[in-house]
Amino acid sequence: MKRLGRAVVFAVSFLHVVAPAGAAEEAKRVTVAVMDFAAANASAQDAAIVSNFVRMAMVRLGVFAVVDKKNMDRVLQEQAFQQTGCTSQECAVKLGKLLNSQKIVVGEYSVMFGVSYMTAQVVDVETGKIDAVAKEKGFKGNTADAAADRLVRQLVESMGQGGALRTDPRVRAGRFGLGVNFPGVGLRYFIFDRWSIEAVGQYETGVVVAGCRFSRYIGPFGRIAPYAGIEADFGTYKSGDISSDGMAGMVVVGVEYFIWEKFSVQADIGPAYARMTHAPTEISASGIDFVVNLGLTYYP
Repeated sequence: MKRLGRAVVFAVSFLHVVAPAGAAEEAKRVTVAVMDFAAANASAQDAAIVSNFVRMAMVRLGVFAVVDKKNMDRVLQEQAFQQTGCTSQECAVKLGKLLNSQKIVVGEYSVMFGVSYMTAQVVDVETGKIDAVAKEKGFKGNTADAAADRLVRQLVESMGQGGALRTDPRVRAGRFGLGVNFPGVGLRYFIFDRWSIEAVGQYETGVVVAGCRFSRYIGPFGRIAPYAGIEADFGTYKSGDISSDGMAGMVVVGVEYFIWEKFSVQADIGPAYARMTHAPTEISASGIDFVVNLGLTYYP
């Protein structure tokens, strides 16, 4: 019964109790402005793109109220204030007061010996003190958005706001992915944060399997997202004049590795129980075995 690339099927994990979504959220969020990063040995255009990645990452976390970029530019233009190169605490405080924000994020994008760096600090507008600092390095152009996510999470954790972090966007409710594992395909959908359901189909010569899985994710921790679940499927088998059908159930534990935010590889293993019935004679047979699944998933 063991085979690589087995279709992923129905699962429900009871490992954790889902807490009320709004229980940990603050009644009023702190207002934060993210300034355009300074460029060091890099183009100003690339620095502006990195800044926008950081700004979007801050919005996605949902911890703070983030000042809109267009409104920020309009206010600074009206005040004839040039934000480019503003990395000092004094400059950050001035900008924060102009924008009526309580915190301000300033930073720098630099390239040294071919290695990319982004550094940032959060400055309290009222006190002028640095609340948090963070750094990311070694990222490429196609992974800069993921590096910005990590940078922002470092800043928020350093500020003692880690408990207010919303779920990682890679496993957030409403996201869906298209999966493939030889010789099957699947459609995954996150119905709640960290809870996904996946409908799949598998076809081999003489074998057809269909089902779905409901899984609970723990993490992600960096690029790695462990998960667990319970599955059930229905299958038919036909070889010459012999045909049978039946049901199977399985408990799985596994891990999904995000190569980048929209593409991942995953592997899981678990004990499976199957019961098949020969159609003409109605003679049944059952057994338990361990099944290994490997797959790829693309998140549009």
